[in-house]
Amino acid sequence: MPELPEVEVVREGLAQFVEGRRIDAVRVLDARALKRHDGGPDDFVGSLVGRRCDEPRRRGKYLWIPLDGRDALIAHLGMSGQFRVDAPGAPLPRHARVVITMDDGTQLRFVDQRLFGSLAYCPGGAGLPEPIRHIALDPFDPHFRVEAVAGRLQAKHTHREACPPRPDARLRHRQHLRRARRCGRRTPTTNIRHRCCRPAVRARSCAEPPM
Repeated sequence: MPELPEVEVVREGLAQFVEGRRIDAVRVLDARALKRHDGGPDDFVGSLVGRRCDEPRRRGKYLWIPLDGRDALIAHLGMSGQFRVDAPGAPLPRHARVVITMDDGTQLRFVDQRLFGSLAYCPGGAGLPEPIRHIALDPFDPHFRVEAVAGRLQAKHTHREACPPRPDARLRHRQHLRRARRCGRRTPTTNIRHRCCRPAVRARSCAEPPM
């Protein structure tokens, strides 16, 4: 699974090819890659064609490309998702799911072998898409402030019930010895043997011949 630093590398790579470009065509090869888009493939294509892309952004492991008109294209890579930038005539990868053609002819191809990733169109999500507002900033984000996070942690108070003091090792050992002496179990400090530790003797039936 792509981890957070790897997703940030993907975002930086996408910025070189999509920022300022217009989407000329969209081809959905597998509708399962749009499981987080409610409108279906036709609505997805119609919402993106003709839109101009801004610099890609990231929150957690989610990527989104802001579009003109304050909307956004959201992407989650899942377990095996990736974006490939290829020429129009390049062979399609085996697991290509969505192909987005830019105004310069470059194709942005969403490839996902295991189909855990997804793409979705989010109206009004250019600043921060609604489905990912619950994800906090991370240290890679330029708006992350260490001082603010430290201040909130210091101001946080957690109320917990006081736990009873745990007996030390010596007290626990003495308690164990007293219990062992009472039941007759052999311990390092006594040679008394517990009755239950003796080998069991099966009662011999009167019909059995003597050994």
